[in-house]
Order: sequence, then C-alpha cells, then structure tokens
Amino acid sequence: MPIYIELDKQSSFPPASNAGKLVLGVNTLDQIVITDSSGNTTGINNVSSSYALTASFAQTASYYGGSVLTASFAQTASLLLGSVQSASYAATASLLLGSVQSASFASTASFVQTAQTASYVLNAVSSSFAATASSYAIPLAGYSWGSGYFNLTNGADNIIRFNTQSFNTRTDIFELSGSGTADARVYLKQAGYYEFISQVHLFDMFNNVDVAVKLLSGSATGTMGLVSLFNNDKFAELTADRTINGTIIVNVTTPGYYAVAINPSTNSPFPSNDFNTPTRLFIKKLV
Repeated sequence: MPIYIELDKQSSFPPASNAGKLVLGVNTLDQIVITDSSGNTTGINNVSSSYALTASFAQTASYYGGSVLTASFAQTASLLLGSVQSASYAATASLLLGSVQSASFASTASFVQTAQTASYVLNAVSSSFAATASSYAIPLAGYSWGSGYFNLTNGADNIIRFNTQSFNTRTDIFELSGSGTADARVYLKQAGYYEFISQVHLFDMFNNVDVAVKLLSGSATGTMGLVSLFNNDKFAELTADRTINGTIIVNVTTPGYYAVAINPSTNSPFPSNDFNTPTRLFIKKLV
C-alpha cells in the first residue's frame, strides 16, 4: 500500500502561518512522487524508488537498491547493493556488495567486495591490513662469504664465515652474529617456519670429492648440532669450479642461532667468488 510522509513547505524559517503542504510518498507503481496542496504531482525518480540521491544522515539506509552518492553517516548501511562513493563512517558496512571508494573507517567492512581504500576488507586495492597487502610481505635476509678464504679441512664441518649482509628487510627477525669468524651464524629472533636457501661455490671439485652441506643450530659460539643436510653430493668430473645449491624448510620453535657448514671428503676445496657468485645464504620467514 502507498506510504506518505507529510512535509511542511516553507518560504522562510520559522514557518509562516499560511504555509502550504507537500506530500512525499510512494505510489502503487513504486514511484517516488511529491503532491502539493493543489493536487499537482511531480515524480522524483519515475524509474525506481531505489535511487536515492543521498542517505548520508539516514537512520537506516539498509535497503537502498540503487546508486547512493553518500551513505557516510548512515547508522546501518549493511545492504546497500549499488555503488556507494563513501561509506567511511557507516557503523555497519559489512555487506556492501557494490563498488566502495572508501570504507576505511567502517566498524565492520569485512565483506566489502570491491574497495579502493578499505583497511579491513578482504579485497582491497590499497589496504594496510588486507591479506594481500604489502605490509604482509615475506621477511627476507641474505648473507655472503666474499673474502677471507682458506682451504677447507677434509672430514670436518667448516662453518661458512659469512661476513657480508646483502640485505635484511626485518632486523627485528634476522641478525648476523660473529661476522667473518668461525662463529658466524644468523640469529633468528622469532619462532615460525623458515626457508633456508644455500649456495656453496668451491674450487677443486673433482677426484670423486664428496661434499656435504649442512644446516646447524646452537648457541652464539662453540659447537653446533645438525638440523638437516642441504646436500651430500659426489663430484667425479674434471671440473675445478662448482656451485652446490640446496633448500630446507625448518620449524623454528624458539629463537636461536643457525649456521651453514661444508664438510668435504678430500681435495681441501677452496671457496670461489668467480662470476660474482660467492658462497651465500638466503633466509625467508614464511609464517
């Protein structure tokens, strides 16, 4: 049935005593119309009642089906189906299905499907807390052994003497300790799952030399224990220069120190930095 809202039409404020009357309502064709005291009817939007120009101060704007220019102060905007240019201060904007240009201050905007700026939405072009936002980039550090080389000892774990930090995106997670010494190791300050990527580069890789590359853990100095092997390869070729690459994913349950060791069976290999490729280690914190 038609619903009518009676409004006072005023030429000035406060109202004059002889003011006329306007009636705003929805007719049986679901059209919004204004009828004056003489019976003249003017349609606001004869296509659909759902295209309100503004709902910015509406107590409830939940069921506007069309395009709302401003719903920024609506107390409930949860079912605005059309294009909302600003719902930034809506108390509830959780089911805005259309395109929202700004919902960054909505108390609940977790299901806004398309937003250009929305701090807590699932799909956002720019959002500091969205799952795909840049603030969730994987922490990464890289270390290399670029100088101070010596022949490795056969049959022993030779700790790689990392002496250069190539990069470190999170100093609150990664720290190089004992740089350039036999106690060179990386201190991981947070628990989590880490990916270790090693690249060992050596001369004298021939005569059936067997090279084991190991990930070790322990304290800041002294003997360390085996976590896992990166590689355990034998080289029979008449090749003097080889790179050995390996990857391990480790569940680090508590903060601790990690190092990489090389254990050759023979030849006492000598580290190489040819082709700008020193022995190095990359670490990523996955989660």
